[in-house]
Amino acid sequence: MCSSVSFFLVLLFCVLTCRLEAVLITGTFDEKKAEELQMMTPSEYDVLLMDFPLATMKMIAKEVFGFIYNSKSVELEKFPIEGVILKKPFERVIIPITLMHKKRKIQTTCVVDTSSPWTFVSEYTLADMGIDSVSGGFDLIVHGALVTVHRSVNHFHDLNICGQSFFSEHKAELVINYRTRKATVKETTKLTQEELEEL
Repeated sequence: MCSSVSFFLVLLFCVLTCRLEAVLITGTFDEKKAEELQMMTPSEYDVLLMDFPLATMKMIAKEVFGFIYNSKSVELEKFPIEGVILKKPFERVIIPITLMHKKRKIQTTCVVDTSSPWTFVSEYTLADMGIDSVSGGFDLIVHGALVTVHRSVNHFHDLNICGQSFFSEHKAELVINYRTRKATVKETTKLTQEELEEL
């Protein structure tokens, strides 16, 4: 019995791995292949953030991080990025980031969602950057790195989301400390091999 269960689990792992490899061609998301395999696309992704309004995000930018939400920025991107874990009822991890398109650079905040493969930018933030409504993925400079982002949709349409693509492009380490209620994003590209092995 145990060996047949083990065999089934190994087989299931192989099938799922093959499906994932078929979708991720050279590290990019192939939306057509995802549709064939009935995988979720960025436009279908959803997170129930109805309890977290844009007004709260604007207040956090000002009161916690000391800047006006989506305000013009001339500062260089800094690492580590120091974020926070909000208190109840929200309990969300929020980090400040910069976004740049052409010569327009703004500072804003985003919800960290490590379960999202994608990074999303809200219509509100896109408008503040002078970007017309877009569909599909497009490239933005997100905190100093080129990241393919998508327009925020569904229940989080007015919020920015930093997903796996953000952390992957930065080769970043995310540390969440629930005792201090701090979140830190560190760039690992500047770490020594010894420091990387300690992670």
